[in-house]
Amino acid sequence: MNQVHLNEEQFQDYAITGIADPGVMQHVAGCARCQMQIKAYQTLYSYIREAETPTLDFKTDDLIPERLPAINKEDSEEAWYLYGFLFGTVALLVAGLIGFWGTIRWVFMDITPFAIIIGLLLLSGILMTQSLEMYRNYQKKLTALNRKEIAT
Repeated sequence: MNQVHLNEEQFQDYAITGIADPGVMQHVAGCARCQMQIKAYQTLYSYIREAETPTLDFKTDDLIPERLPAINKEDSEEAWYLYGFLFGTVALLVAGLIGFWGTIRWVFMDITPFAIIIGLLLLSGILMTQSLEMYRNYQKKLTALNRKEIAT
């Protein structure tokens, strides 16, 4: 008789399907411990199958629009604050890089200054573009939710 017991995956597969390879079937036939574990899984799965699906007495979709803030036309001016924040962040990063250039120069020793400037400009442009696109998508979603709230 094989003294190596089944692992959890084998227990569960056997409990669900009742099918296993011949070595597993032979072991289960002679091992009370594994039979008991399989019986426990079969009982658990039968309770899961018999359990009722819970139902809610309210629609969760109705609660969402009430909790969202209404969109005002004046809120669109916030986009300019975002643009200013992004520009200021990039400007601070570039100013910090220029200010600490002597300290971190050894990192960029083998790279030409032109390549570094181009790389920083490219990175700044990508970050700004992605941030603006993310903000536009956010505005579209809020507008769509606001329209849905007005319609209901």
